[in-house]
Amino acid sequence: MKQSLLITAIMLLLSATASFSQFGGASKTPNDTLKSTRVLPNGNVILSIYAPEARTVSVAGDVIPWGIKVQGIKADLDCRTKVPGLFVGGRVRSIDPGVTMGSWSIASATVLGYRAGENAARFAQGHQSLGIDEAEVNLAKTKLYAPLGEVEMDPEAILQRIQKILFSTSVLILKNEKALKAALDQIFSIQEEMIPQMRARDVHELVELKQVENMVLIAELMLKASLMRTESRGSHYREDYPRLDNENWMKWILVSQENGDINLRTEPLPLDKYRFKPTRYYSDNFMIPEE
Repeated sequence: MKQSLLITAIMLLLSATASFSQFGGASKTPNDTLKSTRVLPNGNVILSIYAPEARTVSVAGDVIPWGIKVQGIKADLDCRTKVPGLFVGGRVRSIDPGVTMGSWSIASATVLGYRAGENAARFAQGHQSLGIDEAEVNLAKTKLYAPLGEVEMDPEAILQRIQKILFSTSVLILKNEKALKAALDQIFSIQEEMIPQMRARDVHELVELKQVENMVLIAELMLKASLMRTESRGSHYREDYPRLDNENWMKWILVSQENGDINLRTEPLPLDKYRFKPTRYYSDNFMIPEE
């Protein structure tokens, strides 16, 4: 029973990534790998965004960087996060090729899903079941269903607004500080003025409403990380910083939440743990000639 519950939780977490398909009306989001993961209030679950594209696999460390672009929850090689009992796999986990690869999602879901399931089962065998706090469950249900009612602000309208902000050429493709800051201000405006007014007529619309809430959060994290990474790397191209900068940016950007505040920090790639050192990067194929 404990194993089934944990594995079911993993599968639900994996399936949550599908919520972002609406970002572009297709199966991929603007940056191909957005994750529908809320930053947890305890600050233990971390999102890593716009990581360097070192084409290598760690065999000794707790991360598996491989051309990472936009990430998911940080986990070790056993798919274990810093939250006890939470295991992640597939595209929700912090690994992605950074470029389009055929069947990558299926492969990562299969391999990492199997590994996460195995380790979740082992964890369940060694721990006793926890009791369920009915009061906490009822509070969560009340909060979840609170937006049901007469529609004041349609989630679909907000979704289109987000798309318009993020799909701008100067935000999505040829980024620059001015455009990114302007887009971030618009996202803040949506968070403060529109999100609180969202309502849903039924459960179907309620799902869409929750997806839009997550999209606004991810949009904020993307824009902040894009501003923070003052270089160009892979699909992350800054007009004002057009060069690859391995000296200062051979590192991940990690995002966490502490005391209600979103924090961004960097973490150097653990190159000393890599059996095979990176010698070439995907973005080397698109180098801008020196003036």
